[in-house]
Amino acid sequence: MINYCLPIIEREAEFVRELIDRSRADYHFIEIWLDYIQELDPFFVEELAASLGSRLIFLFRRQGLDKIQMPLESRYRIIYKISESASFLDLDLTTQVEELDYIRREGLSPKLILSYHNYIETPDWPVLRKLAVTMRRNRATVCKVACMCNSPEDAVRLLTLQMEFRKNAVRHIVLGMGGYGAVTRIFGTLWGNEMIFAPSSHQSESAPGQLTQGELAQIFKILEGQNGRK
Repeated sequence: MINYCLPIIEREAEFVRELIDRSRADYHFIEIWLDYIQELDPFFVEELAASLGSRLIFLFRRQGLDKIQMPLESRYRIIYKISESASFLDLDLTTQVEELDYIRREGLSPKLILSYHNYIETPDWPVLRKLAVTMRRNRATVCKVACMCNSPEDAVRLLTLQMEFRKNAVRHIVLGMGGYGAVTRIFGTLWGNEMIFAPSSHQSESAPGQLTQGELAQIFKILEGQNGRK
C-alpha cells in the first residue's frame, strides 16, 4: 500500500483544520509544520493528535532549515503533549539537539521520526552510513534522510542507503530533493518508505522536487500496468 502524506504549511490554525477535513480521506498521513502557525495554542496540537492519532506528524522545522521562531520552552510543552499521544514527532538530528536532549532528560517516549536534512548536497557514503547508525542508536521509530541530489550518483547512493535500512528491518523514509531525486521518491515508495510526501499542487510543496499526489498516482498506475504485462 502507498501511504501518501500531505504536508501542510499554513499561518492560520483554522485553515489547517479545513485542509485536514478536505484531505483526510485521500491521505493516510498528514504533516503539520507547527512553526508557521501564528499564535499557536498547544491545545490545538492536543486536539489534532486526539483526532488523527498515528496518522499525524508534527514538526517545528522551517523550510531550508531556516531558524525556528517558536521559543524553546513552548516547543518543550508541545513535545510533552505529543509524547502522550499516538502521533509522530519529527526532529532533525543535527539542528534540534536541544529538543532531543529534553526528551531524554524527561524520559519521554514519543513516536520519533529522527531525520537528517541537507538542502545542498547528498553526503558521501561513509557519512550516510554513520548517520544511519546514529539514528538507530537513538532508538528512532522511523529514520528519515532527505538530501539534495545533484547527480544520478547521489540518487543511487540514497537508494543504497534505503536498502541498508531494509536489510536491517529499520522503518525508514529516504528521499532525494531536486530533479535528480525524483527517482528516489518513486522507487523509494515502492521499496519500503513509510510514506511519500505528496502535496496536492506544486504551489504547496514543502521541499524541492516533490511530486504531487496526482502525478505519483499516475506513475504508480503505469508501473503497475507494466508489471501486469510481464
